[in-house]
Amino acid sequence: MGIAGLGTPYWYEWEVGLLECLNMMQDNTVNSVVLQSSDFESLDDVVVYYSDDSIVNIQVKHTDCDDHFTYSSLSSGEDPMLKKWAKEWLASKSKYNIREIRIVTNRKWGPAASGGKCSFKDFINNVFPFLRENYNYVSEKISQNAAIKWFKEQIDFLGDDASEFAKILFFVQEGDLSSVELKIRNNVASILGTDRKEAIKASTNSLLAKLEVWATSIRERQEISREDIYKALCATPVNLPIYELYPEKPIFPSRETFAQSFVSTLKTCNKKMYFLQGLPGSGKTNFVSYLAQLEDTIVDFRFYTYLPVNKE
Repeated sequence: MGIAGLGTPYWYEWEVGLLECLNMMQDNTVNSVVLQSSDFESLDDVVVYYSDDSIVNIQVKHTDCDDHFTYSSLSSGEDPMLKKWAKEWLASKSKYNIREIRIVTNRKWGPAASGGKCSFKDFINNVFPFLRENYNYVSEKISQNAAIKWFKEQIDFLGDDASEFAKILFFVQEGDLSSVELKIRNNVASILGTDRKEAIKASTNSLLAKLEVWATSIRERQEISREDIYKALCATPVNLPIYELYPEKPIFPSRETFAQSFVSTLKTCNKKMYFLQGLPGSGKTNFVSYLAQLEDTIVDFRFYTYLPVNKE
C-alpha cells in the first residue's frame, strides 16, 4: 500500500492541472483552468474552460505504488466511480457543455482477463475507442463483447443518454510524478524561449509555489487565467538579486498625468500589446521605470536591453 499523509496524490493531480495551465498559454481557445472546482463533486479535480463555452472535466487517479487500473477500479465499492461520474454528468449536462470527461491515471491498464471479459488493457486500447464512436459496436471476440456488456450495465440507468456519455469519456495514461514535472519544465522552457536551467528552474518553482493558493480554500477566486500564469512565471525568486532602478528625477507633472492616462488605458482596454513611442532621449525607459516603482504597479516584470545609468 502507499504511504498515507505524504500528499503525493494531491500533488500529482495539481501538477496534471498545471500542465493544462501551461497548455492554455499556447492554446488561445482556452479561457481558464480551475483546480479543485467548487462547481462539481466527482468531476472536480481539473476543469478547463474554453472560449466556445464548453468545458473538459479531468479526474486524476494517482497511485504511489505499482498497481493496475482494472474493471473493479471503476465498479467496486458502495459508490462506484464510473456510476458516480455518469450521475454527475447527467445532472450537469443541462447547465454545462461538457465536451470531454478525461480520466487520467499513472496506473498501468490491467493485463489479466477477468470473469470472461478481455483484459482491461485490451478493452481500453482495442474496444472502447470503437464503442465510443458507435454504441452498438459488436466485436468478433466473445471476451470483448463481455467487456462491452459489463460497461453498458454500469451506466444503464442513463437510458438513451448512455451513448452520449460514452462518446465523451476518455481514459489517458500519464507517467509518474517525475515525468509530469519534466513535462512542466519543458513547457516552461518553451514558453520562456530559453534553455537556461536556472531560469527554467526559477520559473517552474514559482509556478509550483502558486499551487498552494490555486488549489486550496485560501484562493480569492478559482479560475486561473493567462495573466495568473504570466505573473507566476515572471516572479523574481528571493535568491536572485533585485535591482531597484529608479527613474530620473524629477518626473514632470505632465508625465504623471500621462502615466495616469496610460495606466487607465491598459486596465480598461482588451488589446494584448501596446507600443510606447518617442524620439531617442525623450524618456521612454525612464517613464517605464517610473511606472515600475509606483505602489500597486501594473508592471509585473521589467526587461532591460541595457542597464539604465543615472547621469549623477
